[in-house]
Order: sequence, then structure tokens, then C-alpha cells
Amino acid sequence: MQVAVSATDLTVAASVLYVLLPESIDRGFLQFLSIYLLAIVAAFFSQVPSGLEVIELVLLYMLNPTNPQSVIGSLLAYRMIYYFVPLGIGIVGLGANEVGVIKSPLGRVAAVIGKLSPVVAPRLLALAVFLTGAMLLLSGATPAAQWRLDLLRQCCRFHCLRFRIF
Repeated sequence: MQVAVSATDLTVAASVLYVLLPESIDRGFLQFLSIYLLAIVAAFFSQVPSGLEVIELVLLYMLNPTNPQSVIGSLLAYRMIYYFVPLGIGIVGLGANEVGVIKSPLGRVAAVIGKLSPVVAPRLLALAVFLTGAMLLLSGATPAAQWRLDLLRQCCRFHCLRFRIF
């Protein structure tokens, strides 16, 4: 069932983008769907949140449009429709739910916590910033252990060779 729901979600997302693309992209839907799925897989392996710009880059490369600006506009509209519209609907639903919760006894407890949080939260954040700054000052003022620096160099060399950075 999860595979069917996931496949439906990806197909609907691809259809939304396909409808938004300019007519100068002369690809059939199935061919576009395969390109879109390849872009989703590339975004997954890139580990970038929401595949931001990875999906766009793969689509621009694979579609090879004559007018890339119109495709970028379509991709921006796709992001707005497929990500921000559901977010807005969710925010409205959450707000309506919270209004209902405030009327219950649990809502009164949440209201008390809400009144206390402006007093407590800044103090906790200030303490966390102070402790972090103290840790940075102490670690910067103490001499570095040579074995830790050597370990860092080895890790950097390994990753540079592994990902062929240099």
C-alpha cells in the first residue's frame, strides 16, 4: 500500500510540473516522468533538504530547453504549488485545532506555559549561548593535541580522495 501511495504521489507531483512546463518542451508525459524520477533519485542521494536545486539542475540538464528561463519559472511555480500550498493548508488546520484545544482544560495548561515561556526561554537561550561561548574560548585558549590534528588530517585526506575533491 505504501508503494502505491508513494508512486501516486510522485506521479501527481510530476503531472503538476508537467502541466506547468512551457510548450517548447516537446517530451511526452512518460518520458518526462522518467526524467523527473531520475531527478528525485539524484536529490535523494545528494542529501540536500527537499532536493533544493538538485531537482532543478537535473531537469534543466535532461530537458535541455531552448528557453531555460521559462522552465525555471515553471519550477518555481511547482515549488510554490506542491510545497507551500499544502504548508498553508496545514497551518490553517493547525490553527483551527489549537483554537479548539485552548477551550479544553489542557488548553488552559498550555496557555499558562505560553505565558511563562517569554520569561523562561530567553534565560535558557542566554545560558546556552554563554556556555557555548565559554567552551569556544576555552578550546581556543588551550593548546591543540597533536594526535587530534593528525586524525583530522587523515580524515580530510580520506574524504578528499574518496570524493575526488582535489
